[in-house]
Amino acid sequence: MKLSIRIWQTALFILVALVGILFLYFAILPSLKESVATVAQSHLEASLANLARHIEHDFVGPDGKDAIVKETEEFIEDFKTDMWIYDGSGGRILSQQSTTHPGDLLSDIVRKGLKGEKVSSADLDKRLVIASKPVVSDGKVVGLIVLADNGAEALDSLHVAQNGLKITLFIALIISSVLGFIFSEAIAREVRKLKRSASAIA
Repeated sequence: MKLSIRIWQTALFILVALVGILFLYFAILPSLKESVATVAQSHLEASLANLARHIEHDFVGPDGKDAIVKETEEFIEDFKTDMWIYDGSGGRILSQQSTTHPGDLLSDIVRKGLKGEKVSSADLDKRLVIASKPVVSDGKVVGLIVLADNGAEALDSLHVAQNGLKITLFIALIISSVLGFIFSEAIAREVRKLKRSASAIA
């Protein structure tokens, strides 16, 4: 009977700890995902800024499209991102797509970009991180650069973080279980002492 009570006490303690840990896990997960997506977005924006520094002058240079294509070849090899480059009228100069499927979003980005608007977003559920940068000369949009990534590295980082969080919470559950049993045993010991004291007085 005493053992049964201790088992129930321990089980109740574990149940409360498990509910708390699951609540904590699902509370942390969205912010963790958002942080990883933000890092992926920042990384792509940095790559976009780096490419833009190399080719912006070519949009108004004498060699035009040929120079842009040549300048971007090395970038494509180094960064392995999908890329679209447009002239100021929306004509496509270069397209390199292999890992992402932006669909209608690309058309919307191009439309906004030709008006001088930057766009940057990250959706790891759709495996799409995308950013654009209009090229402006003398107050006029003369070109647009769009980069996109499937977020594979970000997802790998997210999975590593999730696994680490799961392991941490599992260890916390084990520790909670042990503490629960110890706590239950301590309560049972005190109850036995009170019973003995009551019996002695009687």
